[in-house]
Amino acid sequence: MNRAIRALEFYKRLPYTLRTEPVQEPDGSSYWTAEYVELRGCKTDGTTEAEAVANVQELFDEYILARLESQTEIPEPAKLPAIIEELWIVVPKRRVSVEVVSPDVGDTEQTKGETIPALASSSA
Repeated sequence: MNRAIRALEFYKRLPYTLRTEPVQEPDGSSYWTAEYVELRGCKTDGTTEAEAVANVQELFDEYILARLESQTEIPEPAKLPAIIEELWIVVPKRRVSVEVVSPDVGDTEQTKGETIPALASSSA
């Protein structure tokens, strides 16, 4: 799969804000507008709301591909989902040797076979 197409598919999955709005003209005619709020200029219209949404989705593809091609920054959605709510890192309990060097004197102190508390904590 082409790199640009893969990137486009990535951006299509992001939660951009889609806004639709009916417009009433003074002459009595009406139409709908649809836009992706975060993507300046990514706005179009249609005779129905469904047509306006279909048009802006097509425009979205063109917008993203043009930005990718020109290497222009693509704005992020206003609200990104929390991808990681919690991250647990499990480090096995180990016995280690630690050498402490005093910067003032240059003396060294060795501690062998002690368990470092940070490494000893469990992920209960």
